[in-house]
Amino acid sequence: MIGFKRIVCFGLFSILAAAAMAQDEATPRTPDGFEIDPEPPPKRTRKAPLTRRMYAGGWLGAAFGSDVDY
Repeated sequence: MIGFKRIVCFGLFSILAAAAMAQDEATPRTPDGFEIDPEPPPKRTRKAPLTRRMYAGGWLGAAFGSDVDY
């Protein structure tokens, strides 16, 4: 007789395997069945210098223990 644990483990494994297979990305195809070439990646643009992306100010806080010690 097959044990209850084996049946449960097999069922869970089957569900997880099906979920993992669902993550596969489908290849787009034409109605004739030919694969469609993917779009080229977008061109990279230059980022602003680090000094322009940083700002001063904001908020800093810390909490120790319970909400009374905040």
